[in-house]
Amino acid sequence: MASKFRYRLLFAWLFILLARSWECYSQEPVFTHYNERNGLSHNTITALYQDETGFIWVGTAEGLNRFDGNAFRVYRQVAGDSSSLSNSYIRCIFPDNEGSFWVGTQSGLNHYDPVRDCFTRHLNPDPTLREAKNYILGGTVDQKGRVWYGTYDGLYRLDTGTGKLDHWGEDHTAPEGINSNAVWEVLQDRHGNIWVGTSNGLCVAADAGQPEFFKYFPDAGQDGALRSTRVFDLMENSDGSIWLATRDGLASVSGRPEDLRFEHYFSTNSSQAGPSVNFIWRLAPSANGGLLLATYEGGMDEVSFAEGKPGAHFAHHRHNEKQPASLASDEVNCVLTDRNGMWWIGTAAGLDFRDPANTRFQLLRNYPEDPLSLRKSHVQALHIDRNGDLWVGTRGAGLQRLPAEKLATGEYEFESFPHNPADPHSLSHNDVFNISEDSHGYLWVSTYDGVNYLPLPLEGPPRFQRFTTADGLAHKYVNQVLQRQNGDYWIATYGRMNLLRFHPAQPGNMELAEYNMDLERDDALVNATTHSVTEDRFGQLWIGTFNGISKLLSEAGAGTFENYLHQPEVANSLSNNYVSQVFCDSKGRLWAATNSGLDFLEQTSASAPVSFHHFGMAQGFPGEAVQSIVEDKAGRLWLSTSGGLVCFDPEVALAGGDAVLAVFDYRDGLQGNLFSERAAVLHPQSGQLFFGGAKGLNIFRPDSLWQNPFAPKVVFTGFHLFNEAVLPGTGEENPLDSAITRLRHITLNHRQNVFGFSFAALSYSQPEKNRYAYRMMGFDERWHHLGHENAVSFTNLSPGDYRLEVKAANSAGLWNEVPAALDITILPPPWLTWWAMLLYGLAMAGALYGFYRSRLARRIRMVEQQARLEQARLEEREALRRQNAADFHDELGHRLTKVSLYLELAERQKENESLFSAYLQKIKKQTAGLSAGIRDLIWTLDPESDNLFDCAVRLQEFGESLFDGTETAFSCAGLSDRHRSVTLAPNQRKHLLLLFKEAMNNALKYAGASQCRLSLSTEEELLTVSLSDNGVGFDPAAQASGYGLGNMKARAEKIGGKLNIDSRPGRGTTISLRMQMPRMG
Repeated sequence: MASKFRYRLLFAWLFILLARSWECYSQEPVFTHYNERNGLSHNTITALYQDETGFIWVGTAEGLNRFDGNAFRVYRQVAGDSSSLSNSYIRCIFPDNEGSFWVGTQSGLNHYDPVRDCFTRHLNPDPTLREAKNYILGGTVDQKGRVWYGTYDGLYRLDTGTGKLDHWGEDHTAPEGINSNAVWEVLQDRHGNIWVGTSNGLCVAADAGQPEFFKYFPDAGQDGALRSTRVFDLMENSDGSIWLATRDGLASVSGRPEDLRFEHYFSTNSSQAGPSVNFIWRLAPSANGGLLLATYEGGMDEVSFAEGKPGAHFAHHRHNEKQPASLASDEVNCVLTDRNGMWWIGTAAGLDFRDPANTRFQLLRNYPEDPLSLRKSHVQALHIDRNGDLWVGTRGAGLQRLPAEKLATGEYEFESFPHNPADPHSLSHNDVFNISEDSHGYLWVSTYDGVNYLPLPLEGPPRFQRFTTADGLAHKYVNQVLQRQNGDYWIATYGRMNLLRFHPAQPGNMELAEYNMDLERDDALVNATTHSVTEDRFGQLWIGTFNGISKLLSEAGAGTFENYLHQPEVANSLSNNYVSQVFCDSKGRLWAATNSGLDFLEQTSASAPVSFHHFGMAQGFPGEAVQSIVEDKAGRLWLSTSGGLVCFDPEVALAGGDAVLAVFDYRDGLQGNLFSERAAVLHPQSGQLFFGGAKGLNIFRPDSLWQNPFAPKVVFTGFHLFNEAVLPGTGEENPLDSAITRLRHITLNHRQNVFGFSFAALSYSQPEKNRYAYRMMGFDERWHHLGHENAVSFTNLSPGDYRLEVKAANSAGLWNEVPAALDITILPPPWLTWWAMLLYGLAMAGALYGFYRSRLARRIRMVEQQARLEQARLEEREALRRQNAADFHDELGHRLTKVSLYLELAERQKENESLFSAYLQKIKKQTAGLSAGIRDLIWTLDPESDNLFDCAVRLQEFGESLFDGTETAFSCAGLSDRHRSVTLAPNQRKHLLLLFKEAMNNALKYAGASQCRLSLSTEEELLTVSLSDNGVGFDPAAQASGYGLGNMKARAEKIGGKLNIDSRPGRGTTISLRMQMPRMG
């Protein structure tokens, strides 16, 4: 009986050790889920494929989806569109030999055209059993490009060049017959053999041209025979081995086609020796040479083979309702390993993704069946002591220690030191909030019920000494103990702060001081709930509290503090009053973890003012609050936030750069996105970092986290005009002549001036962390970083040629320096094209020539006109000279004749004194008249007196002289300076002058007037010169030729004017000359 008990106990321990070695301390697999909420067309995934570009194609029960890491593009059957899928229920996807692929549906086979982004349908036209013939279950393309596909009506081979369709049906006796009409999958191996999986075993043909099939039916009783009826999938692994997914387990095949042997792997009680269940739908190769199995209601299995060892190891990945990051469903329909070794799992509840290399964060937690694991998963405090031991404080399970040697080897066997009410030297409480170490080699453990201290190194069972409220501690809830450089201990509690002076080895010699908040004092402790305490490079003490930060100025009395609070109106104040930790880095700089992010406390000296610089979600933090700060050996700060871990470069941050180097969350293997406050520590020798939270303890090496070595390929995925998506061949003026993924050049007209592109980095490991940058060559040569934004838009670019380049970085920050490029030509409007410019040039040349000809003609006309004018002036001067000569001759001759006559008569009457005197008077008069006439002639020829003003002034002077000494008063009206601008030709001056002189002489001789008035007026283009008197008047009709009226009218006509005579007997006389306003000749 005792022997049986020992065996049972031994078996139990072996089981625990086996479980711990494989499960407890291995990284829990983390799956990323995609479903209809993410844009997937249907949650039932039926087929998976990666094309040559790198897109992931996902077949579902309702459409085909193309995934680029950002979004799903859905293809469905569209009524009336023969270029769409023949049916939306996808059964299989397999590649052709030309860079594209075939899609099998429940109703027909379809070939995808990546250039036109559409499909060509291939339907079996035979009306008999039409549904079965077109229900495509699986397929392959052979080395000659012929398409082999399985249906419920047997095996078909399509020659796409000729359209010939060959068929093989069920016939167990004929060499060309196959095992069953239900053909699930077809494979051609590297030797050219055709493998056919059916509902009744396996067929293999060595000749793909005229195949004769070797048939293998299930035979459970024969060694090395096939054991299953249904062969659902066939796969050739990288080593050339052939594997079968069957209804009854996994099978490998060896031997020649005519003599095959089968090795089977069945589900067994030993979870690692076989698949989780025997019903296996699909197979896929894994990156390490193993296999991935899609099972029905058994999840996904990962099969690995140890080099040089027989058998296989099966790791099972199942759905677990308690783990959101586990497999979405145990009903797995298909699996795929992409080119970067990532896993894609198609389930009945959506598409799952996993990066198998994502085991960078090791997770330790409580396993109830393992007494050496953490006693509780909720970790609240961490410390590495001077001996290299890891100390872990939990919530509810007290203190645990992992010796340095076990930590180094990864043997996570913890020693536990819980609270024991019966032992006064046990830990005072099982809730531990902080662990620290002093200069004397003592470990200090802060708990919910006081402080415990323990000498190190630990020798035998620990004997804790306690310091509680009974000893004068301000509050039993202790958050931290800090030993200053001067040896004093500062204890941060939930209510008040304690200063403790003593040596742990001499607990009796103790001095205790207490500091509390005081609302009446501005220099008291800012808040009684103290979280964290640290000492800066100047030896100053800083205290982070529930409501602000205090800096100790003096310990005397109640203490003097300088306090810092959040002030919304002050830009460089504390970002938030809740401060979980104040941290001093290796360069002596202070940082504060607050509920609004990370603050840098800038201080140049101990007495200098403090300025706060804030970093948070605006700089890329995944969560607002920061709980813990720890520095790694490279000087980077690691922050636990409310949204995950942040790797932060303080040097870059203080230089104004992008300081967030990486962000990690539960999908990377963290215990969760939220960690405990101040539960982080660095191992100074190994460089490992430890972070604790409610679901366990994460351990990692910072430099091992950047393990995504695949620089992402960038592809253009969308084109938008005026914020509307454009597809090839849709809409008017469509610039896309092929799919945007294949486009290398695009031409836009001048109206298409608001456009944009979307793009994707085909790196699927946390694609939301991919980053993008672009530049538009020809517009701006600089790279513009978009962060995680995967689209860019442009407006109103000038006509010309451009080149858009886009590059991307993966989740680890690795940039692909070979950007995706697209040449863009923006056409000018018709009025700015080259031919329009040519027309403009010709038109301008014509206009210039016309203008030249016009100017030349005008110049010629001006010269001719000037010549005519000069000729006219010459002729006018000649006519005037002749007229003046004639007038002068007549006047001079007339008067000289009279003078001669009067002289002769005077000589005869010289004896008669009275007659002699009378003739002398007449001679004198004629001489004076001759002199005046000569003066008038000379005046009319003077160019300086060629204006109306001078002419009127001369008439005025003549009138004043004429009527001087007479009974007639003479006046002149209307004369002004504006008349200086009215130019008169010499003949106009002459006739105007003589006309009105004669009128004045007539008025003096005949009118008997008391008043005579000369007036000038201008109205628009008319000039009126008038002479009026109030004399006796006369009848113009009776005196038509008297008083020299005819002569005056003739003079008026000669200068283009009209003379009007208004007179009545007894009413005076007005003589008016009206003529066009003279202008410059």
